[in-house]
Amino acid sequence: MRVPTYAHYMNLSSAIQQNKSHVDQYSYQSVSGLKHQTYSGYGMKAYNIVSMESTLQVNNTFQENNKLANISLSTSNLAIETITDALANIRTSLNDLLGSGLTNISPDVTGGKLTFTSDSTATYVGKTLTVNGTTYTFALDDTETTNINLSGLSSKEEIMQAIADKVNNPEFVYKNGKLSFPLYTINGTSTVLTEEPAKSAVETGDAYTMNKEQSLALQNVQKLAFSTMQMIADALNTNVSGKYIFGGGSTVAPVNFDYSSLDEFQKYYDGVNTVYPSTTSSVLSNFAVDSSNTGDIQLIPDTTVANKGTIKALGGDFLEAAVVMNASNVGEVTFDSSSNTMRATEYGAYSSLNVGDTVILNGSNTSLGNNAKAYIIKSISSDGRTVTFDDTTTLETSVTVVPDNDIVVNKTFPLGSVINLDGFGNNNLTPSATVIGISDDGTELYVKADGDRFPAMVSTGDKWSINAETYYRGGSLEYNQRISESQTINFDVKASDPAFEKIFRALGQIAQGNLVDTSDPIKGEDFDPNKTRTLVQEALALIASATSDAGDISREKNSSLYSITAKISADYMILNKVIENQKLAAANLETNISQIKDADKEEAAVKLLMSENALEASYSILSSVSKMSLLNYLK
Repeated sequence: MRVPTYAHYMNLSSAIQQNKSHVDQYSYQSVSGLKHQTYSGYGMKAYNIVSMESTLQVNNTFQENNKLANISLSTSNLAIETITDALANIRTSLNDLLGSGLTNISPDVTGGKLTFTSDSTATYVGKTLTVNGTTYTFALDDTETTNINLSGLSSKEEIMQAIADKVNNPEFVYKNGKLSFPLYTINGTSTVLTEEPAKSAVETGDAYTMNKEQSLALQNVQKLAFSTMQMIADALNTNVSGKYIFGGGSTVAPVNFDYSSLDEFQKYYDGVNTVYPSTTSSVLSNFAVDSSNTGDIQLIPDTTVANKGTIKALGGDFLEAAVVMNASNVGEVTFDSSSNTMRATEYGAYSSLNVGDTVILNGSNTSLGNNAKAYIIKSISSDGRTVTFDDTTTLETSVTVVPDNDIVVNKTFPLGSVINLDGFGNNNLTPSATVIGISDDGTELYVKADGDRFPAMVSTGDKWSINAETYYRGGSLEYNQRISESQTINFDVKASDPAFEKIFRALGQIAQGNLVDTSDPIKGEDFDPNKTRTLVQEALALIASATSDAGDISREKNSSLYSITAKISADYMILNKVIENQKLAAANLETNISQIKDADKEEAAVKLLMSENALEASYSILSSVSKMSLLNYLK
């Protein structure tokens, strides 16, 4: 054996280090299942690994976010299904009520009675009785067709029978010693009902009564309408991960329905002074004013018409500028009295206005002339350039102008909106009223209110407010969620959409108080015997429109549950397809990465044993060589 040289030692040391690195490598592989501890160990393949792992991480992030999107869509779809089922139930009940015969319902035939205090026929001669617009005269002959012949009669019972025979109305009968009649078939003035010795004892319950079956059915429908409103409010207030999915993604519950019982709801919406809003604009109105807008407020009861009054602004008005017209935002404006339209040349000039809004045109431009007054918006063109006013509010003059901030379109409380009167410091003041009109200058608001609780007063200070609150109070912005690098889902279904607004409007009109007309025609009040039927028909039409927009030519977004369901279903299908593709892509990436990075643990274990043996041999040889020296060699 040769005496080892320095070079020999270095070669042996290098071999030991190489064997040791193999032991370390195969030990790591057998434990971790990976070929190398660092990317540098993979050489040129490191770039491919990093690229694929980055893509996989992005893919996994999308998948995690898409799980939440999937939950939101599934929850939305469930809420819509719940609302659809509830509407089917109320729709059936309304149709059943409509089929019970709501046309021209007369009060109970025992609604009134005539009692006579004298048996002397001479007492009644010359007096009159008006029934259904026909005046009958008590006489001792029947020479006139409208004479009630008292000749030969000797008792008040016979007189009442003579009345029944002459009037010849099946509901105006003498039976069991009493002359009975439906209260509202007697119109005009009758001296028999007001003068002694003959007098009337009119006994009646409600001013407008239905038969027991109809009354019970109506009560049940109103209870069902109210409970359906509660249920729909809960469905639309669904929260997913801290965001309300029907509230524009905001953290504020979209539906404000704070009524705990039907009685509480009807105390506010009594159907007489505060009628549930009947237009989209009035339902969704959130207009409000306080002393900064109006100055002091004067409440003026109407002395000629019950339950009507005026709220007068003494130092301002009830207006808010919506469009200050100038050449840049509206261009040239044409007021056309023949078509009752206001047309601008600039695209989107009136896009901030809504159908049903009550607006007032005013300003310093004298070209407006008699056109400076209040209008109700009937429609707005799709390009936002043309506003058509309602036929009840017409333009006076046709004129074309180029405004220079001198013509203003002002918004105000929409007609039909219910306003809250808060902070006036008067416990006797009615808490709410219904807007029925506004003066052309916007300084006087005309309302229906409880006449007994609408005192003449002037409010000072700045703590009061008049506001019309909508049921919707969620976010107005839509929100998007990216589900892949090239695809996005738009969560744009909100509780303020036309479909839900129509549902709340329909149910609110049914659930409100005084669904039947309680006006008294004998007092000269307008009386509509078809009020109940009309409201039920309108509610059914609104529910039908809110359920399916088939045949509806409107281009409103999310105008029906059908279109909303179709949108959610389409988004759901797209999302699930994306999720499926992402799972496949992730599996493919993981496989490719694994093929490059992963080691065979069993093979690594065998190689580890071989490397350990080689390392031991290397150490043994080094040890033997280390013992060899020149002295030992010479020996």
